[in-house]
Amino acid sequence: AAVCLVLWWCLCPVEVVAQETQEVVDTSQDETARLRVKLERAREAADSGQVELAGRLYVGILKEHRELIWLHVEFGEFLMSHGRINQARRHMEFAVKTQPLNVSALMGVARCRDASGDMSGAIRLYKRVLTTDPDSARARFHLGRLQYESGMLVEAEETYRDLVARNPKHWMGLNNLGMILTERGEPAAAHGPLKNALR
Repeated sequence: AAVCLVLWWCLCPVEVVAQETQEVVDTSQDETARLRVKLERAREAADSGQVELAGRLYVGILKEHRELIWLHVEFGEFLMSHGRINQARRHMEFAVKTQPLNVSALMGVARCRDASGDMSGAIRLYKRVLTTDPDSARARFHLGRLQYESGMLVEAEETYRDLVARNPKHWMGLNNLGMILTERGEPAAAHGPLKNALR
């Protein structure tokens, strides 16, 4: 088969090869243009509050382009924003399975677990996000929140200290750190973070 392929290229006129190559390029460009139009329609429907229409349009696109991981993440975000957590989780988990280091997808699965009350699963995933992206303030904040809600005050304090060390103006992190220190009987230590949270 390899020999035949080489012979075909050798025997085929240059003009024919160029023409067929151009046809492949044109087809690819046409497909990209069609995808762009469909995606614009889906996003417009989402932005205008036409939830069911937007959902159908996204599903239709994904039937044709299941390989587009970023689109699974985008659709997952859309579903989460409308409270469809289980559906969102399926798309986010598919994205993570395909691209294990995709921070947006990992964050999406973590948020789905968080929203569904799976605190231990969400904590594990927020930590996984931070392993991949240590600068994710959002993941660190929610990790600290879940640690606090789980009664892990020492761990939550450490997480929030890391958060505000990396993001000195993160007022929610400062506020939560101050509240934890107050709860642990350290009002003097809490004064600084609480004061800075109000700035």
